[in-house]
Amino acid sequence: MKIKLAILYFLICTISRAQDKETFTGSEDNVEYKAIFDGKDVYVTLRIEFKETMQSMLHRGYTIYFDVKGKKKKNVSIHYPLNAGRSEKGSKPERGERREKDENSEQKGPDIAKMIENAPKKANYTYFDSSRDFNLDINDLGITMSYNYEDANEGPILVYHLKIPASKISEDNIDLTKLSIGIVSNKLAQNQQQPSVSMGGRQGGGQGRPSGGRGGGRGGAGRGNSGVPAQRTATTENTIDFWFKLYPKKNK
Repeated sequence: MKIKLAILYFLICTISRAQDKETFTGSEDNVEYKAIFDGKDVYVTLRIEFKETMQSMLHRGYTIYFDVKGKKKKNVSIHYPLNAGRSEKGSKPERGERREKDENSEQKGPDIAKMIENAPKKANYTYFDSSRDFNLDINDLGITMSYNYEDANEGPILVYHLKIPASKISEDNIDLTKLSIGIVSNKLAQNQQQPSVSMGGRQGGGQGRPSGGRGGGRGGAGRGNSGVPAQRTATTENTIDFWFKLYPKKNK
């Protein structure tokens, strides 16, 4: 009986997921997307099933652009977070927790739920020459953002929700029939890229300095080791950069 119930539950979850996926407009960079305009607000929803993309989105942050002319102009945007790669104050793990995290990181991968819990609460809204920071929990812009994360048996799912008033996209005209929306990963600051890219190089250089020419050779080998470029490539491979239409053209 328990086995039958488990199978039934699995089938229900699978069907529910399939139906949910059908509501999305399209998919780019491992991200499914859709947008809805109810006459007052625009609702953007992103759905991610790949942990590497989830980690990139949460660690790097992203900027969402709006262009009412249907092009890829970056005059109106929401940039989140203000300091990509940094968690809120008070969220830094204790020394023992950091050690445990380092020991288990390779097996378990990033803790997405923890990243969401410690995510910053401040973003930036830009409208042409005007720009202001705002708090996600309390602001007078009418902009709300949230995440839903589910680590189900079928695999993890991260869903991102954004609501923005149409008046914050276009103050002069509420005609959004040509609206295009861009989702672009933020660039990490140089000091935030340093740990994942240059550790191998430092170790190689460290071996090279004390022992002269021979060590320098080892240092050069360390820099040429396939592990370091692989890390550098991983930093760029998981970035998000695409645009889509609020009202996509239907195929005839």
